[in-house]
Amino acid sequence: MRIAAFWRLLGTNLRRNARRLILSSLGIVIGIGSFVFFISLGNGVRHIIVRELIGGLPVNQIEVSPKSYNVGITKQRSLFAMKFDDDMLERFRSLKDVKAVYGKMNLRVPSRAIIPIPKQFQKRGMSSAFYTELLVQGIDPRAIPRNEVDPKVFQYTPKKHMPILISKRLLDLYNTTLAEMTGFPKLNARAAQLIPTFNITTGRSAFKRTTHPKGAKRYPAKIAGVSSRAIMIGISTPLEYVKRINRFYLGAKGGAIYNSAIIETARPEQIPSVLKKLDKLGFTLANRQILAKKVGEIILLITILLTIISGVIMLIAAISVSHTFFMMVYERRYEIGLMRAVGASRGTIQLLVMVEATIVGILSGLVGVGLTLGATRLVQWGLEKYPDLPFTPAKLFIYPYWLPLLALGFAIIFCLFGAFIPARRASAVDPALVLKGL
Repeated sequence: MRIAAFWRLLGTNLRRNARRLILSSLGIVIGIGSFVFFISLGNGVRHIIVRELIGGLPVNQIEVSPKSYNVGITKQRSLFAMKFDDDMLERFRSLKDVKAVYGKMNLRVPSRAIIPIPKQFQKRGMSSAFYTELLVQGIDPRAIPRNEVDPKVFQYTPKKHMPILISKRLLDLYNTTLAEMTGFPKLNARAAQLIPTFNITTGRSAFKRTTHPKGAKRYPAKIAGVSSRAIMIGISTPLEYVKRINRFYLGAKGGAIYNSAIIETARPEQIPSVLKKLDKLGFTLANRQILAKKVGEIILLITILLTIISGVIMLIAAISVSHTFFMMVYERRYEIGLMRAVGASRGTIQLLVMVEATIVGILSGLVGVGLTLGATRLVQWGLEKYPDLPFTPAKLFIYPYWLPLLALGFAIIFCLFGAFIPARRASAVDPALVLKGL
């Protein structure tokens, strides 16, 4: 059969059975739509909970700390863990597949701050200053994403004020709880940077009257931005500040021991092998990383279960498609018999039915993906109308680049699956028996 005649016949068959094919392919549309919806929603929820709430790291990074064991209600460092100092960080960097290592160190002496409140906020009923005990964590500035904070701002500059970061989760918590209850103004990253420079006092606690034997020291500080890498309760500052303060109060050893480190690899699949090597050195995932991993696995499991439901919907739809093509083949048996009588091969007849199924699959997949993308965009648009909601509504649905292509491929596969047996049945039509019945 000539190619032009083949495509004309194909177009005629599709137009003639358009209504029937549309009805039978609705299940494919629904299945593909739900598949795209569940995958994108699962990715978005995992991003919000693991990255935004818990502070999980990118897939090619892990945070490790010395192994510890439970003693009653407390945790003690393992006796077999090696010293967590600069030499150990260099040892981490020498491991195969490790791309970069970023240290983190907690301030090990009491500290407090008196944060002045901008005058425009005082008009809302806030006091002139906010007194608080501080938890301070030093972090390697290279570990902070460039899209969150300008690296030129967040760095160690001894003759200038100390740049600090506050957590995105802490800011969201303030906006959705304290600001709602008290009527205080809500803050974003830009508004937080408007808070005037304030002093951090080390060696003195807001809860104790006594001062550290070495005395109290003041450091002018300024909020440099908001980051997902900042400590949840407290502030984060460039690592060198915390090192120097710890050395001043606790001696050389006090400023040399890290609490944790972020390990970065070139590719995500290298993480397990690196983690095994770290385990032999006496280090394991930090508590926050373990929690992020568990939550991520739970969300992934739920997403897989919902995706299986989508697969069941498409399987049922494939049976409907199969039934439709069986009916089409039965109604066209005389036409098929005539084609076979004038020289059409079995392969041509089978190819005709399978190409029809492919076109139905492509159109069903495109409609399913398109409707889902439109629906999710509408949901996100509605969420953006409520800026008081916590976290980032725009990230509720995240589409991997491969998702539309995979969905389209599934639609084609299920339609071909449904049409395979009818196509074999059509190619097996005996022209003599069919024409005899005319």
